[in-house]
Amino acid sequence: MHWNGQTYRFLPSDFVAKSHNEERYGPLPEGMTVQDYGVTYDELEPHFDYFEKICGICGTAGNLRGDIREGGNPFEGPRSDDYPNPPMQMTFSQDRFEASARELGLNPFPVPSANMSRAYVNPLGLQLAPCTYCGFCEKHGCGNYSKSSPQTTIIPVLMKRENFTLRTDSEVLSVEKSPDGTRTTGSPTSIPAVRNSFSLPRSWCSVLTRLRTPG
Repeated sequence: MHWNGQTYRFLPSDFVAKSHNEERYGPLPEGMTVQDYGVTYDELEPHFDYFEKICGICGTAGNLRGDIREGGNPFEGPRSDDYPNPPMQMTFSQDRFEASARELGLNPFPVPSANMSRAYVNPLGLQLAPCTYCGFCEKHGCGNYSKSSPQTTIIPVLMKRENFTLRTDSEVLSVEKSPDGTRTTGSPTSIPAVRNSFSLPRSWCSVLTRLRTPG
């Protein structure tokens, strides 16, 4: 809820931090804990794309399937599709910054934003309104439904499901697994008001968010 909406993707090199740095700078000193992820950017790219469509992210693609495009981030990993919405309008100071950066031979680009540049309906059928540029994104929820959050992009759909229960003021303490370790079976959860723990049903999903009243 309390975020401005900047929505960057990880770079391909972020997933291979150890091997990428060793390739560039040589073997790392012993005892360093840096390591490669177990997945790659290419494996996660379809999920990045779907997330951006669920949240209606606004921006300009700089690398569309390997094609470097003017106005976007030329250093980003290749994306399979453009952003679902165009970038937000720039203010006078941002226009001046862009012009000055280009005069220096740099590559300025609009920050990918979870604040809507236009009215948008996500793949789940939830509608977000265009941003009114009020400027209160950081410390407040959006009463205009113009900023993506779990409350505006997915929870209303989940609440219609019979096997979904929304629990507030709760803290997940651990995740229990089946004997073979292939699936989750529940999660001991602490509720401060009750001061005890319990396990959720076998079919469950944990949505990590803070729910607050917009305004």
